[in-house]
Amino acid sequence: MKKNDARRTALKILTSVRRFSDFSDEALSSRLKALKKVDRALCSKLVYGVLQNRMLLDYYISIHLDRSISRLEPKLLDLLRLSAYQILFLDRIPDRAAISEAVDITKEINKKASGLVNAVLRRISENKSLVLPENEFEETEYLSIKYSHPKWFCEYMTNKYGRNFTEGFLKANNEEPPIYLQVNTELISAEELLEKILELGLNAEPDSDLKSIKLGQIGELLESDLFHKGYFFIQDKAARAAVDIAQVKSGESILDLCAAPGGKSFASALEMKNSGRVLSCDISQSRLEKLVESAERLKLYVIETKLMDALDAGNLKESFDLVIADVPCSGFGVIRKKPEIRYKNWESLSELADIQKKILNNAANMVNDSGRLIYSTCTIFNEENEEVVADFLARNINYYIEEEKRFWPHIDGSDGFYICLLKKRT
Repeated sequence: MKKNDARRTALKILTSVRRFSDFSDEALSSRLKALKKVDRALCSKLVYGVLQNRMLLDYYISIHLDRSISRLEPKLLDLLRLSAYQILFLDRIPDRAAISEAVDITKEINKKASGLVNAVLRRISENKSLVLPENEFEETEYLSIKYSHPKWFCEYMTNKYGRNFTEGFLKANNEEPPIYLQVNTELISAEELLEKILELGLNAEPDSDLKSIKLGQIGELLESDLFHKGYFFIQDKAARAAVDIAQVKSGESILDLCAAPGGKSFASALEMKNSGRVLSCDISQSRLEKLVESAERLKLYVIETKLMDALDAGNLKESFDLVIADVPCSGFGVIRKKPEIRYKNWESLSELADIQKKILNNAANMVNDSGRLIYSTCTIFNEENEEVVADFLARNINYYIEEEKRFWPHIDGSDGFYICLLKKRT
């Protein structure tokens, strides 16, 4: 193994995210196991830090480069971003160490480029006090570079919500998100679990609903007896709210479309006091298998699973008290957890909206006469949220909106999320 494996592993992950559109959290999960514990935190910090600040890093690289940044070999640019991030954002890593290691890695990629890498990084180090000059840029371009979000997205947000709201949202997207543990109240109380977590030396506090516990860091909690005994599962508080809004009752029948990894199914089972039926469906067999493992760990025995594409859900000859349609979406509400999402193109939204409309209409066909329907996404675009619901209501006049709610990371401390509770007219 070569020295400083955290940096080399981070570079491999950044390259795979760029080349293959891998999700950073999944790429990290698969590669961190090969690192020593001391290197895992640094590797994660480097990957997320570069992705969160990529456009700003490119700005600083470009002003110290004697050619267009677009002419750089892509992997070399990944390395420059990685090293510039260490110099500009990580005080605990000496600049000379970051530069020296970058030059060594460059020699493994392209020996001829080692001089260029050394020169650019030294210039960045010598000019760390430089700040992005706001007066040289149009407003949305400045926000785009400063917070590393595409200009089209900054324009969308400022046009809809204004500068202050937008800047708060962009800033929050570059911060580390809290972790919410949903308490398995069938096995332990929130107070008891909180006490046990604090005994492990972790910083934790109860969330306002007393059903979840908020953590800054997960630490080794997933390797603890508390996890293996099924005392909790991880789910953002906004996603949990989708079940809370539906006011699930003991003994009900619930269909959870697009269910994996299972958070809403688990929350539904808990709200029903583990009495009733939850049918959890997903298009992925492997994800359903993980859902089953989690349900068994949590001792939630009312959960059944079915391999099914939500686009074909109309073939399911059953009706339910509650149908949950947490549909595939652009994911722009979970940028804090998957920072690479921000670099998606706007053009993909219309195709997603068509899928969302089809799933919502399929879901409605399986709601019984007195039942409810939840539509939810982890995105912030009206085109995937309110407009999808409006299209649905225009086609289904027997439904009406009972409650509608949005969550924002800079306001609620949660994922960006949309929930709409629909009911049938009686």
